Amino acid sequence: SWTDLSSASAPAARYAHGTASFDGKLYVFGGRPDGTPWFGDLHAYDIATAVWTDLSTPSAGVAPAGRVGPSMAAFDAKLYVFYGYDETYTTVNTDFHEYDIADGAWTELPVPYGDTLEPRGALGSSNDDSAIYLFGGVTDSAFGTFISGVDVLGFCGVCPAGKYLDGVGSAGSCVDCAQGTYSPVAGGQNSSVCIPCDLTSTSFSTCACTNPYWIQVERSNGPPNGGDFGSTTSAEGKLYYFSGTDSGLYAFDTAAATWED
Repeated sequence: SWTDLSSASAPAARYAHGTASFDGKLYVFGGRPDGTPWFGDLHAYDIATAVWTDLSTPSAGVAPAGRVGPSMAAFDAKLYVFYGYDETYTTVNTDFHEYDIADGAWTELPVPYGDTLEPRGALGSSNDDSAIYLFGGVTDSAFGTFISGVDVLGFCGVCPAGKYLDGVGSAGSCVDCAQGTYSPVAGGQNSSVCIPCDLTSTSFSTCACTNPYWIQVERSNGPPNGGDFGSTTSAEGKLYYFSGTDSGLYAFDTAAATWED
């Protein structure tokens, strides 16, 4: 049965906002109320105490600009906000932001490297213990170009410096870069992150992790309507997508990279 959890301390009503959950709390960022500018605020709802907390003033850093239809996910005690439309509704944001839940600080990260990924809005995202999964979305303000397929946002630390990830997420294995090349940062997904050694520099030192990276997982056999303003979540090794147009429910097996209707 449903229970009404509405309260006076809740954030202002909105639509097309980002949501994520971590450690017993729900987080909401951005979105738009009818007839007013986009929101750029962050709020947390404690499930145990039924209390909302306004986190819009960070302890450090600058929060992402207000936007509608952003992607938001929680991973390793951090929130990630990226993509979505700007306040003119004509431009898709390409920036990438991290919020440290413990410190209350925002950091703008470099754009993730790896496979090419189109910036988009109105997309679905979720996560498991190893990565963030991104599905669908719309690449233009006229809502004419829908994307079908799954991309994965991996994180540095999957493989140490000097190695690259051969495969996807936890199903992949860390492999040494070819002789004469090295990987300066941890986590690279394919051999293109291995660059030629330069003995005149500090090539072989362990460098700090600077970027997450994208992996294109599946693009051919997704739900028939692609990313059509549906909703996405994950559970027990599968990504679930509920369509925004045909009432279909689809599951993506993250290990096998296959869809099920």
